[in-house]
Amino acid sequence: MPLQVRIGINPLSWMNDDLPSLGGETPLSVALTEGREIGYEGFELGNKFPREPQALKALLAQYDLALVSGWFSGRLAQRSAEEEIEAVGPHLDLLAQNGATVMVYGEVADSIQGAPRPLYQRPRFFSDAQWSQYAERLDRFAEYTLSKGVRVAYHHHMGAYVETPADVDRLMASTTDAVGLLFDAGHITFAGGDAVAMLEKHIARVCHVHCKDVRPEIVKLARNRNWSFLDAVINGAFTVPGDGAVDYAGIVACLAKHGYRGWLVVEAEQDPVIARSRMYAEKGYRTLRALVERNASAQLEGGRMSLLVKASREGQTITRVTPDSAGWKHVGFAAYRLDAGDVVHVYDAERESCIVVLTGTVSVEAGDEHWASIGSRDSVFEDAAPYAVYVPPKLAAIVRADRESEIGVASAPAKGIYPPRLIAPSQMKRSTRGKHANTRYVCDILPQTEAAESLLVVEVRTPGGHASSYPPHKHDQDNVPAESALEETYYHRLDPPQGFAFQRVYTDERDLDETMAVEDRDVVMVPRGYHPVVVPYGYDNYYLNVMAGEKRTWHFRNDPKHEWIVERDSKG
Repeated sequence: MPLQVRIGINPLSWMNDDLPSLGGETPLSVALTEGREIGYEGFELGNKFPREPQALKALLAQYDLALVSGWFSGRLAQRSAEEEIEAVGPHLDLLAQNGATVMVYGEVADSIQGAPRPLYQRPRFFSDAQWSQYAERLDRFAEYTLSKGVRVAYHHHMGAYVETPADVDRLMASTTDAVGLLFDAGHITFAGGDAVAMLEKHIARVCHVHCKDVRPEIVKLARNRNWSFLDAVINGAFTVPGDGAVDYAGIVACLAKHGYRGWLVVEAEQDPVIARSRMYAEKGYRTLRALVERNASAQLEGGRMSLLVKASREGQTITRVTPDSAGWKHVGFAAYRLDAGDVVHVYDAERESCIVVLTGTVSVEAGDEHWASIGSRDSVFEDAAPYAVYVPPKLAAIVRADRESEIGVASAPAKGIYPPRLIAPSQMKRSTRGKHANTRYVCDILPQTEAAESLLVVEVRTPGGHASSYPPHKHDQDNVPAESALEETYYHRLDPPQGFAFQRVYTDERDLDETMAVEDRDVVMVPRGYHPVVVPYGYDNYYLNVMAGEKRTWHFRNDPKHEWIVERDSKG
């Protein structure tokens, strides 16, 4: 699937807010005109942009540009979350009213990024207590901005508390996923990190990407001669993608592999007298555009990706499938493991979600609604239905674990017709399907008879030695009532967990034919074709299905070669 990103730019290429001597005389209109002519779709804010929402909207409309985001100078290292929330009000409103969904958050308390001091004198958190206090404040602040539809994109930055790879690791480990990560390839490289490795490590939290390159020889001088950050900028430490040493081919490939959706922002502080603004802005754009298009071509030439998505064995995010990563239009799925007190935020401006409490107990807030301590299963293999919560688009939901828990989050396109609601186990239909070694146990969590715009969600338990989704059936043609076109994901669990099952996805023509050994918590994507599951003796299988398509109705067609099984079983 071609990488679904938009390419934007920061006005730093024309004018530097921290160093007005660098391009300060350049009118904003020049930057906007040249940026749009080059091909950029949006701009981040700079000091010369209007700060009144309607005035900003009118200005951007003149150039057919979108607002990407805007820097907020945070001070949570020195003040409370409540004070930060009060301070961010006008800026947050400006972003939200102009369609930005992320806010660039830079911690400036005690920072030396704008001071004539060597970088080694930057501030640091020295104790666990300091890190914990900062993380708690940041989480609280991020939860608030997310409730307004804007996610914090935390900017690791030279000269600040969070600068090095170790700092980024600690911050991500200490905060919930309400705090998104702004990945800046230039800053992490300057700080001694491997840009591609760090992106791969924290990709699940990345919600915004700043694309700057570095000139290693200048970075080395900056370190050896104890330059300040601004000295490093003036001497050319940073440049645009394609003009330095950062592996942007690797970065774009990593983003594509994980289905990143969002902005790629060219942001490179340079002296426009030396590095001509338009020339370097064009170079940065051409580099990124070529890599995105090359990635798309490689995927087309190399054929489809594997339909098996392996689970992450560590961290909060177990797995994540997006329309972009799957190469389709509708179904999204993620699963999370939570310790007591952990939080997951669910928000999408264009998609409805169904939060399924697979195991454990959680509390969920969605707008004015609050459901406390829902969920009772210790295992998905219990003979019991789960709790679930339906969340419409443009409404932020907060899931907080009361104890060790696991949740699945299904999503699909929606306009926002239905309100949030709790789906209790008593509302779910449970049934037994099949006979003999084809017996399995089904729970309809969100079937087509219940209110939703796109989503269909169901869970199935299959005993060891049995088959499921069998005889093989498919639903990839819009031919209702004979068959409907639905994408589908299978989230597998095994009991005991060291087991495995088999799933085959194939078409009549065999242009798609993949058989997978599925382990605990793996996902199988079914874009089309038949998709039976077989469970070896000694292990039980569970899967959570998510389906969605243009029409919210489930009609399937059995493989004609195996239809005789249905006919035989129907005779008793």
